[in-house]
Amino acid sequence: MTRGSTSSERVFDHVLRGVTLAAIIGGAVTLTNLSTEVAVLGTQISAVQERIADMRASSADGYTATEARRDLQPLLESIADHEARVRLLERQRRATPLEQ
Repeated sequence: MTRGSTSSERVFDHVLRGVTLAAIIGGAVTLTNLSTEVAVLGTQISAVQERIADMRASSADGYTATEARRDLQPLLESIADHEARVRLLERQRRATPLEQ
């Protein structure tokens, strides 16, 4: 303020300073809240990363669907082979009836 400022100028100056102070305090509170939220999110991200690592480790030890299909394939082929043999034997039996 300078000498000779009017009372309305002083009131305006005080209001301006008050608004500026309120804005600074509001910004500081918001910054503090954001800082807290970032810390919480960081902790949650770490927990998710740990869970993902645990899931990867457990899936590496588990029996996967691909392994099951690989193990099942020879059995399915064997069953198909036996079915083909049975059909062949049935056809042969029909072609040459057994003597009773």
